[in-house]
Amino acid sequence: MKIVIHAVYASELPRGVGRYCLNLVKYLSNKYENVNFILLIGDWMNGYNFESIIGENVQIVKLKIPKNILLRNIWNLLILPLHIKYRYKPDLIHFTDSSPLLFKSCPTISTIHDVGEFIAPEKYGEFRSWIRRIITRTQVIRSDKIVTVSNTSKDSVVSLKLCESEKISVVYNGVDMEEVSYPEDEVNKYLLCVGPVETAKNIQTAIKAFGQISEKYLDVKLIIVGSRGEGYEEIAQLPKDLGISERVIFKGRVTNEELSSLYRNSILTIFLSEYEGFGYPVIEAMRMSSPVICSNQSCLPEISGGHSFLVNPRNINEIANTLSYVIDNRNNLTERINEARLYSLEYTSDKLAERTFEEYRSIIG
Repeated sequence: MKIVIHAVYASELPRGVGRYCLNLVKYLSNKYENVNFILLIGDWMNGYNFESIIGENVQIVKLKIPKNILLRNIWNLLILPLHIKYRYKPDLIHFTDSSPLLFKSCPTISTIHDVGEFIAPEKYGEFRSWIRRIITRTQVIRSDKIVTVSNTSKDSVVSLKLCESEKISVVYNGVDMEEVSYPEDEVNKYLLCVGPVETAKNIQTAIKAFGQISEKYLDVKLIIVGSRGEGYEEIAQLPKDLGISERVIFKGRVTNEELSSLYRNSILTIFLSEYEGFGYPVIEAMRMSSPVICSNQSCLPEISGGHSFLVNPRNINEIANTLSYVIDNRNNLTERINEARLYSLEYTSDKLAERTFEEYRSIIG
């Protein structure tokens, strides 16, 4: 069996979708050694380091194609299908993210992580959302099977009448976090916020809520982890405007080991995004025994499974009060934290690979 996995992303370093693909390919390679996988990536994606996690049954092809989104999409639209048909001749191709699909040259499965271009178009801007809507509609129609990463995303696809429910399967993301040691003097002195530092992730509201309680907890800081995104300058200015700049720390991107330690050491993790397809930080924090305060919007109530403190992501007073409650009662939440950790263990990359391969089988037999 020969399967092509399309993983050409704009980012040079893995974000949410990139991490999904890293976990998927790693575990597919280990579990199905008799299957030949061909992994297509952009030649600029050096930060993904696929070579270190895969077996001999995975051939990595670094495509020398334009990184520019318009030119890249034209290549995917017109040249890729012929490239697949005549060069690789696979039994199936898996598009791991949104990709223009005018016609297919073999059985096709596509992962639709979310439909933000329909539901939260401000995330991309008007013109880009319009383009993405066209791409998503065409991709869903042309694909033999659609995989979504949550029931919320599936319901959205169906409600938008992009396809029938029977064509969609839900395969949850896998979350891998390793235990790390940490210095005792860094424990429980900060709140943690994880995700790209951009307006769409609602980082600004987390800062405002922290500002409301900052005088009550003078020894507590807010650490924000993630790459710079749309609206970073305004977000970075906000702590200065609120007079708390010395207590809000922007750490940028960190290693997996550093992130694991930051979760483990934190008082709590706050994740206030109003629209997500999955929401990695929620499960990652639970895995590392950090209580989670998260938005009650989109998929987050589903993904957190009743083990987080849900808040209205636009109600700063409610968020601030919930922060205070968790800080004040942190030592009395041990049972709840342990239950959340056990729950988080259901989201494994091994299950992700197994369920995805079942979907491959459902198409090609």
